[in-house]
Amino acid sequence: MGVVILAGDDREFRIGNYIVMHNEMTSPPTAPGTTYILHTRKFSEAEILEWGPLISYRLVVILPRAPSLSKKCDDLVIIHHSLPSMKQSWSRFIDAMLRWDNRRRAFEQVKELPIPLALSVWKANRPGDIRTARLLAQVTFTLPDPYAHAVLAYSIRPDRRRPVWGKKKKGEDELPIGFRLSDAYCFDLIRLAPEIANVVRSTDPDALPKGVKKKPEVVSEWL
Repeated sequence: MGVVILAGDDREFRIGNYIVMHNEMTSPPTAPGTTYILHTRKFSEAEILEWGPLISYRLVVILPRAPSLSKKCDDLVIIHHSLPSMKQSWSRFIDAMLRWDNRRRAFEQVKELPIPLALSVWKANRPGDIRTARLLAQVTFTLPDPYAHAVLAYSIRPDRRRPVWGKKKKGEDELPIGFRLSDAYCFDLIRLAPEIANVVRSTDPDALPKGVKKKPEVVSEWL
């Protein structure tokens, strides 16, 4: 089975072998390695589910705005960033990051998430995920965003739990990314060790304790 891509512009998909249709499906999307592009005003969830099993490679549907979809389409549909939306909702993208088993398709959705939002939701749902935290500490706000998106897509182990959204912190109730729940002295370490504080500044600046500046400190090292 292939994939349905909902988009607002087809220029990115006019490569290789492709067939362009207008208003209705005049060719079944069954040829291997061929992109079928359909320009239409409306493409319902029922039509997506009907055509889905027949798609050999990909069907790109160009729409004026995003349709309403249920979770039945999660493993079949990719929402392209060019698709206009009446109101931006991140629920589908968060579901992809935390719940989808197909991580390659999940990555296509995760890379649309703003990094601060993705980190906040990941932290609220996977507080003990030390492996992902260490990878994020190496790339977040240091390398381009696709590196952090790749970590969030391929390092997280998906499960079927309903995601919870991160809440605004009150005081020092929530530990910074990279610390275990058992790290009772983490805030003391951040205050006293500039090199640790610099890591938190780059990965989770909102978690800095009161009195610690957000500007990176110069760390002296022995040659």
